[in-house]
Amino acid sequence: MATLLAISVVCGLLCGFWVWLSGFTALSAFFVGWIGFGGYTAFFASGESGMKGVTTAIPAVISGSLWALLALWIPEKFNISIMPIIMSTIIGFTMCYQSKIRFFRFIPGAFIGSFTTFGALSMGLAVPGADYPRVLCSLIVGVFLGISNQKIAELISKKREA
Repeated sequence: MATLLAISVVCGLLCGFWVWLSGFTALSAFFVGWIGFGGYTAFFASGESGMKGVTTAIPAVISGSLWALLALWIPEKFNISIMPIIMSTIIGFTMCYQSKIRFFRFIPGAFIGSFTTFGALSMGLAVPGADYPRVLCSLIVGVFLGISNQKIAELISKKREA
């Protein structure tokens, strides 16, 4: 099977599996389907393959998610009407500037982690709060879905070449 076709077929199957797992099983209490797709996206967008893609994507999405938590927490402590504007400015700058540290070099991953955390809040999840572990777990599992997609597709496409 051609590489792109293998990636596409595996992606379709894993996406269906993820939606089933995160929405239709007892494990749905631990995951949010669309947030997992954020992690899946981060893996492929990292431009790295294998474990290097995982170790690039995970720190980035987690840091972005933590920055979003900070952006939610600080305005609660200060009753200033423009605090969301101030926090967006500071956090946006910080998510970019942290890329000077090699561990956090993947800027889009930080933004993926951040927007998924804000999205979880907007859908009514307790973020920050009891639902936050679901956000992190979903992001991380999504990254591992990405590497699984890559590795399974490599196996399928190599069988054709052999």
